[in-house]
Amino acid sequence: MRTLAPRISLISAAVLGLLAPCATAHAADGSFRVRGYVHYDVRRYDEELPGSPGDGSETRRFRPIFEYKSDLVSARFMPDLQRDTNQTLDAYLDFTPDAAWDLRVGRFKTPLSLNRLQSSGAVVPMEASVVASMTPNRDNGILLGWDAVPGWRIEAGAFDGAADDVVKGSLDSGVEWVARVVHSRTAGGGKLRLAAGASAGEREGAPGDARLARYRTPGRATWFRYVGDAHADGSTGRAILSADYQRGPLFLQAEAVESRADVRAGATSASLSHHAWEVVGAYTLTGEDRTERGVTPGNWKLPGLELPVAVAVEVGGHFGHARVDADAFRLGLASTANSGEAYQSAGVSVSFWFPKQWRLTLDYEQGTLDGFGGAADRKERALLARVAVGF
Repeated sequence: MRTLAPRISLISAAVLGLLAPCATAHAADGSFRVRGYVHYDVRRYDEELPGSPGDGSETRRFRPIFEYKSDLVSARFMPDLQRDTNQTLDAYLDFTPDAAWDLRVGRFKTPLSLNRLQSSGAVVPMEASVVASMTPNRDNGILLGWDAVPGWRIEAGAFDGAADDVVKGSLDSGVEWVARVVHSRTAGGGKLRLAAGASAGEREGAPGDARLARYRTPGRATWFRYVGDAHADGSTGRAILSADYQRGPLFLQAEAVESRADVRAGATSASLSHHAWEVVGAYTLTGEDRTERGVTPGNWKLPGLELPVAVAVEVGGHFGHARVDADAFRLGLASTANSGEAYQSAGVSVSFWFPKQWRLTLDYEQGTLDGFGGAADRKERALLARVAVGF
């Protein structure tokens, strides 16, 4: 297993080489597009966890997006200019040789969590769910998709093996296989989507290069981390079940995940399994349709403006729970001095949607952390606000 990552690179290069002549032939028929978005966040706390960033504001995201699209091939490049390393998040090519088949090669979101696959500007609360945090943020890989029959989609691919909530950088000696099945159907006058996904493979780290997860609250405090010399040391995998429902202004989503990894610190090693689930709901008060891509306003306009601007008003809420493996603490791979055993998250939000995905969101979050520093039921209460601007 540990020798397969270079093979993935070679396979990807071979695929690109085979398809390049066809892609070149269609390039003249394609079009380029430049767009992007900026998120500016404000945080105010009633109660904080240790390690909280505290009251403040920041430009959370600044992401220009460069896209090319033709009948056969499309490409996307998106850096995040607010990250310390100006990290590239998306850099991939899509090939669609047939209406039922598609192939993606590069760096992109691993197809596991429906919440993770949503744009950060389209999720109901401001932050990704506790389920999404137990899946990779971005990973390097190759993914084949097949719309088998109407209502069914199958995806399978090989990835470099990113840790939970991590953007994978350079290749290492691991590989992770991913598969997902999605079924869409009408139900109760709306659209119901069911998904099941799994991954399995190898991930190798070292002290100082752990390649392990850390989990954070909506207020950006870290509620779980491994001890300093812990690192990934062998097999890894995830299993996830998801569902969402869209009917006019109503949007519901539910997910559950298990994330497993072999972890070593010194002479101690263990296979640890962490679990999380979350439900999310939203309703557009002004009547527009709410989908996984957000809301396009059109029913209500702000009075008193020379050029009236359409505005949609949405209310939302979520409730979730995450628990890490108790063996992490029993075996000394994590410490209750700086990590909790379980985190319960709940929040309510109101969003004002403007044209071109401009959005103002107010989000009140309350989290309860068990087992931090030997004390139970430590709480985080925070009022979060975000201005999202698309261009």
